[in-house]
Amino acid sequence: MVFEEYSVEIMEEYRFERINEAYYKDLCSLSESAFGAKKDIRFFQKKMDTGYLGAKHLGYIAFDTKGQAAAFYGVYPYRMEYKGKQYLAAQSGDTMTHPAHGGKGLFTSLAKMTYQLAKQEGIQFIFGFPNKNSYPGFVKKLNWTHHENMINYQIRVRTIPLAGLAKRFHFLMPIYKKYSDFIIRSYLSDSMEIHNSVITENTGGVVRSPAFMQYKTYHKNYFVSVSKSRAWIKVDGDLLIGDLDLAASDGIESVLKKLQWLSFLLGSNHLLFPVSPGSTWDHLLKEKMESKEGIYIGYLDLQSGLPLENFKYVLADFDTF
Repeated sequence: MVFEEYSVEIMEEYRFERINEAYYKDLCSLSESAFGAKKDIRFFQKKMDTGYLGAKHLGYIAFDTKGQAAAFYGVYPYRMEYKGKQYLAAQSGDTMTHPAHGGKGLFTSLAKMTYQLAKQEGIQFIFGFPNKNSYPGFVKKLNWTHHENMINYQIRVRTIPLAGLAKRFHFLMPIYKKYSDFIIRSYLSDSMEIHNSVITENTGGVVRSPAFMQYKTYHKNYFVSVSKSRAWIKVDGDLLIGDLDLAASDGIESVLKKLQWLSFLLGSNHLLFPVSPGSTWDHLLKEKMESKEGIYIGYLDLQSGLPLENFKYVLADFDTF
């Protein structure tokens, strides 16, 4: 479904502002109110720094009559490749609403304003990964298309659940971070380059330019060497595989076993590798790992006319990775 201009309901009890540097502090307080976890302002400074793509600050924040941040919605520009050509798209990212302002239609109004701004800024399409709570709003109120879910390939690892305990009990996290950094240090790759496994002759995906790879450091993730292969990983309770560049001389079974060992050392009870159906790693992992249906994949075509169902993703493409 190609994007049509929305009509945005006027809400006199709120003031809407396009996000900019002056409002990052409001995002920090809003994040704490919405999720119970306050983000450091440097996190938003890095995540919003997409000027290298020629588009920045694609989102709106709503304030109530007292000047309190009530809600925010934003999308983040990504360069995409399909059949040898590149396109400017954006990933639907942070959705935050203060509990005192829930159920008032702010999410829908902010999203509509953001999509119209994105189109004006040259964004060809929006893609994202709604959870169960936000999925109905994206599909029913914002005309998103959804036809498949990510597939979560997983291996259970018997180990002391250090990573899970640190995620659950925040006071343990500083200690665990020192431990995990120590373990990962011996695996670290000297390169931040990794081929995007989803891009093929017939499928599109995220372009991983040097600028993009540097941009993705707003989250703590790692490039590790496993034999002659390279994996892009993150530790978040589980050991998450963002993508895997398999060397021709390595067997997939051997690499998975070594990643299991790393998961064991890190105290992660699961090794997880979420991928799009029909992607390269989906075909390779079908007989190697257990799987279950993952999060929704959705998109909204603003002006591209492309077959967006032909774009595939791995976890490294998520704005949360």
